[in-house]
Amino acid sequence: MLTRPEDVPAIPITVRSTTHAELPVTPLPAGRFDELFQLQRRLAEVENPVYASFGEDEFIGCDGFRALVDSGDTLIATDARKDDVIDSFTCVAPSVFAKNYNAAIADLFIGVDSAQAKAGMFRKWIDIASAHARKLGYVTVLVQTFVTKVAIFGDLSEAGFEFCAELPLTGRIRGVGLADSVLWRKYVADRSTCDFSLRRGPREYCWFFGPPRPRQDIGLPRRYTLKDGTLVEWSDLQAEDVDAYCRLFVEATERGICPTGLGPDIVQCGQYVESGTVVFGSFKTIDTCEVIGAAVLRPAPYCRSTRPVVSSGAIAVRRDFVSKGLGSVMMRVREEWSISCGYDAMAGETYAKHTSALHLVIKEGMRMIGYVPDAIKLPTSGWDDVMLMYKASGRYVKPSKF
Repeated sequence: MLTRPEDVPAIPITVRSTTHAELPVTPLPAGRFDELFQLQRRLAEVENPVYASFGEDEFIGCDGFRALVDSGDTLIATDARKDDVIDSFTCVAPSVFAKNYNAAIADLFIGVDSAQAKAGMFRKWIDIASAHARKLGYVTVLVQTFVTKVAIFGDLSEAGFEFCAELPLTGRIRGVGLADSVLWRKYVADRSTCDFSLRRGPREYCWFFGPPRPRQDIGLPRRYTLKDGTLVEWSDLQAEDVDAYCRLFVEATERGICPTGLGPDIVQCGQYVESGTVVFGSFKTIDTCEVIGAAVLRPAPYCRSTRPVVSSGAIAVRRDFVSKGLGSVMMRVREEWSISCGYDAMAGETYAKHTSALHLVIKEGMRMIGYVPDAIKLPTSGWDDVMLMYKASGRYVKPSKF
């Protein structure tokens, strides 16, 4: 269990290091975004950088990086000896692991070059970003860094962060290729004292993944027989079925059984149906053509590349078809669906109190790779942890062609 500090000391608003004079930390001015983006690209394109926390192709275009900056709060430090150019920064944004609009988790992004990091700047920025997140009303902060960045681990541990999960195949590093990430977490405040009205969220993470992937025909069966003999058919979501499709997710939420990886606030806003990078499928009964199952396939939220190789998704089953084997069928179809879109692995998220969903995904071959505490607030049982699941696609033994 994590240690919840009763109080986190205030962090000075200036940064000192052995190679810099006092550097004022200020909010990003409106007219300096392009300069910040160029700094981010320089840090990401270094050959196997020791401290960079960005993937090589995570933000190739400025639109994705602008969406990140606009969704959160960015602080910068400038070097007076170089005409006040931006030389390091942090962005505190609503976490992609948060499943509600009022969730209390932030992702921290820190940009510091290796020379500054070795002089202690990265460690200072961790403290500044954590303190700023607390000021914004967050309870927990997360930092995701690649496994090759071992030098960062000591700084994070010293700052009070603890291991949360290992996330396979999250992004690409120049000179290394595809690499896993480590997720770190830290409590910065007590939830009972937080002002939730101070924050934005959650961050939409699909803006830089591009359009839905083309699918190959792999002979996916279209009809299945459930335990009670009911014949069902799988198909892409049709325009006339969108309302019924959305109702399945809302009904599951209302009875406190949120679909895997979706929070009640997000579902009710129809965010997933409107996203351009998400593809949808549905199950209908052969006799009545009623929508009884809904599925979503999208890039895994923690991917740090414009060419993600890990998929994620969600399923929802109509109340009267629960315990008839439809969930297992949908999980298997989702995996085949993921393979047909060119993904190398499949991720999943469920919450600790939803034991039936947890048993289902484990039965279908997924393993737990970590968890995020207090990531979802359920309508009937309050806050709960989100369990992170993973399964490699056995059909692929080589890196994705995408």
